[in-house]
Amino acid sequence: GTAHRFITTVSGATEVSNLAYADRLGLWGRDTAFHTMNDFVTKIAAGGIAAMELVARDMKALGISPTRWTDLANPVYRGQLTMPSPAATQTGYLNLVAWMQNQGEQPAWKFMDQLHANTAMYTNSSSTPCKLAATGEYAIGFSTDITAPLLKTKGAPIDIILPEDKSGWEIEGTALVKGSKNMEAAKLLADWSVSKAANEQYNKFMAIVALPGFDNLPQNYPPNSEAMMVELDVPWAIANRTRLVNEWVKNYSSKAEPKAP
Repeated sequence: GTAHRFITTVSGATEVSNLAYADRLGLWGRDTAFHTMNDFVTKIAAGGIAAMELVARDMKALGISPTRWTDLANPVYRGQLTMPSPAATQTGYLNLVAWMQNQGEQPAWKFMDQLHANTAMYTNSSSTPCKLAATGEYAIGFSTDITAPLLKTKGAPIDIILPEDKSGWEIEGTALVKGSKNMEAAKLLADWSVSKAANEQYNKFMAIVALPGFDNLPQNYPPNSEAMMVELDVPWAIANRTRLVNEWVKNYSSKAEPKAP
């Protein structure tokens, strides 16, 4: 199997109007180059993508661009976060577990209360938050290690951040279905899935694979991803899944994306 990284993506926003939420970021007003929000929008829009990149640089310099999960509890991000639902996605659940492993269970619930206040939507797809950030609809999306590098390689104006307080992960597995009518073919596929040839293919998209000796770093993939993996208690995460997801649904599902009919 292969290990997944779960990362945060931050958008530079291709349309300056999408930064209208930034009144709390101090990008205009007293002691800035822009007197009002309209002044900011007009001048930055005239400067095009280069001006937007300068805004992103300045946000990092001001410490507004997050470096840790806990930074996202700051009210400055109110209404600008999207993340996968732990009830609908494995990515969302692994985020939840990582916060609990890092902070302890009760502090993690308090953190999620703060995060909930800043969250616009919990999605039913792991890739959707990154796509929403890439189009500038929201400033920040929590996503997977495959989606963000691929979108950035295609030209999406996003920064990829591996939080310093580390992220959840999983090991992908392969299994044979008991009673399969095509058992021999299934065995051939399962054998191939753990082969050197298969790992070589995995490594084109994921930096960390099961077999040693594969060190290809996909384009725009963060170079230190393995060091940013949380120390995960996998048996605990499995044993407590139903309880934790039920508690999450009770507390936060009011902002969950509706399920497709």
